[in-house]
Amino acid sequence: MDAAGQKSSYSDQVWVTAIALAYMSLALAQLQTSWMLVAKKAEKWLQSQHLVDEDACKMAAQEYVKAKLHL
Repeated sequence: MDAAGQKSSYSDQVWVTAIALAYMSLALAQLQTSWMLVAKKAEKWLQSQHLVDEDACKMAAQEYVKAKLHL
């Protein structure tokens, strides 16, 4: 889903991973030491998916999470 809540062009696994990374960085920043290893593994997995534009996926996920958290 995009920031407006519509389905993104990414696979479900890619999109959920990007959202999880965005949520951790935005909502759980103060607990970064607790989730940093999980985030590194997720980042490595995203890179292995060979997305056309990984940064665009991450940015879309950040915007989606910001909208849902009203940030």
